[in-house]
Amino acid sequence: MSAIAVGDLLAKGTIRFEIRAFHPRSGFCRLLDHLIETALRCPTINIEIAGHTDADGPEGFNKAMSEKRAEVVTDYLVKAGLPAGRFTAVGYGSTQRLRRTRPTRASRITAASNSW
Repeated sequence: MSAIAVGDLLAKGTIRFEIRAFHPRSGFCRLLDHLIETALRCPTINIEIAGHTDADGPEGFNKAMSEKRAEVVTDYLVKAGLPAGRFTAVGYGSTQRLRRTRPTRASRITAASNSW
C-alpha cells in the first residue's frame, strides 16, 4: 500500500473533540484502531497527526489546543504498541481549518513514506 493510498484511506475519517477541550468525542477508537491495523501493514509509512481548531478565541490558545489534540491521538497510537518515531504531532490551530464554513474541532491524520 502506497503513502498516497494510506493517506486517502485515513483522510476519510476525522476525530472530533469536545469544545475547547482536548478530549475526543466517543467513537474515535474505531478510526484509530483502523489506523493501527493499517500502520502495522505499512511499516515504512510515517504518519502526521494534525490538530485543528475553529477560529474562535486567540490564535495562541487555538494553536496550543490543536497541539494537545494531536498529542492525545499520538499517545493513543503509541500505547497501542506502534513506535513513537513513526508519528509527528502537529498543531495548526485555526490556520488550516478542515472546513471553512463550519467550526472545526478535529484532528486529521496524514501519511508519508519514509522510503523517498
